[in-house]
Amino acid sequence: MEGKTVHYSPGDLVQPLGSVETLMAVGGIYGTLNTIQAIWIKSKFPLEEEKILQSLWMLSRQIPHLQFCLSRRGWRLWFKRMETFNLDFEMKAGDAMEVYEDMIDSKYNLWTGPLWKVKVIVPNTNNNVNDEQYSAAVIFSLHHCMTDGTANMKICREFVKILNEINQGKINEPEINPLAPVVDKNMPEFPSITFLTKYFCTKFFATMIKNFYHKSSFAGVLPVPKTKITKTKVLYDELSKTETDILIKMCKLNDITVHSCISTIANFALLQVAQSKASYPLGVRKINVTHCVNMRRYLSPEYSDASGCHISFMEDRRKTSLKDSLDFWKEAKKTHSSLKAHLEVAKDQLRIVPLLRMASMIFPANVFLTRNGYKNKTDCHYITTNMGNLKTLLPGPEANDTVEITSVLRSVSAHLGGNPFLIAFHTFRGKFMLSLDYYTNKMTDETAHEYFTVFKTFIRNVIEYDNLHGTTRF
Repeated sequence: MEGKTVHYSPGDLVQPLGSVETLMAVGGIYGTLNTIQAIWIKSKFPLEEEKILQSLWMLSRQIPHLQFCLSRRGWRLWFKRMETFNLDFEMKAGDAMEVYEDMIDSKYNLWTGPLWKVKVIVPNTNNNVNDEQYSAAVIFSLHHCMTDGTANMKICREFVKILNEINQGKINEPEINPLAPVVDKNMPEFPSITFLTKYFCTKFFATMIKNFYHKSSFAGVLPVPKTKITKTKVLYDELSKTETDILIKMCKLNDITVHSCISTIANFALLQVAQSKASYPLGVRKINVTHCVNMRRYLSPEYSDASGCHISFMEDRRKTSLKDSLDFWKEAKKTHSSLKAHLEVAKDQLRIVPLLRMASMIFPANVFLTRNGYKNKTDCHYITTNMGNLKTLLPGPEANDTVEITSVLRSVSAHLGGNPFLIAFHTFRGKFMLSLDYYTNKMTDETAHEYFTVFKTFIRNVIEYDNLHGTTRF
């Protein structure tokens, strides 16, 4: 199925949602699964609200999903072009991170749109006299049903590109991007009914019937909040260029990916925090991690950065203990081999696609549980989302550019989903960026801060000492 360029009139149905888009849309109906991405920019000239607004209007004409809302047609959800397009935009002075956290749990009228909003936050003292640069944070809030990490990077890239062209007096009508086909229609082969039935029954029993919190909290060692308040909070950190270079070099020397390295560290950090609170040795534990997978790999090359939500999920369940952390690289290689086998051999991230829409049943269940102050249903210890090196998606500025991106932060609101927290990471301009999105109905502030501190410490120990525990031996 080929992609198509959108020339639809306002109010027209465009295309039905795929399985993962439906999953995200149902989450949106219940007020969750919002993505947020902030880019910090610097400009050689004052940032004018009129030009920024003009750039966003042109961006919305270039990327069709930014004009979409949802509609029903029979039993399926469809993308529909908004009958009247409007842009939710604000530019003001303030603290960027305060606004960022306020926007994370944004809710939308999915049936009228828009499914996104933008706020530009300038510092109270905006002009840096020393280098004559002007700065701001541009915060995009976009619902996950129509976008993902790759699409968000493209949106940020094209926004800055258009803004630079406007500053240079080049105001051209943008070329409309074609819509990529959903992964459902591009599967190499449909998975067997036996596999789908077995997988669904296993997941349903493990998530909806059994109490996975017994595992994710290590039998109650990690405190689980009992609250009716749900909010996404963010902790983040950035390595220096030198630290990033060393980390990448060490991963290459050990024939593993940075993703495998960070995932292994994340597991041991979780075990370390749990052990610090336990009155007995935890021993060997099975850690269940869900990794987000970019499914554009199954589309034609021209859709390598296509707009829309084109992801799936890959589960990795591995038994490990803190004793194993003494030989960190051995364990990291095991993680690497396991992830590679899942991705390239088993390909469960592809085989489960038809079932993703059914996973949305977790949202009404968790709404009910949250409203009554009960523990949510969950099915994993945490989720990872890794964008890798952003040098292709967000290349450096060109010679005549007056505006450039200096930093990137991204998060996902999933407080009604199946994960207690989410780890996001990427490398931008030679610096490794790491963030922790945690949900107040699943993880306490104290545990989140303790976990992130141990996580960061372990990463820097690997960089400096070539082992997880540095000069300390537990």
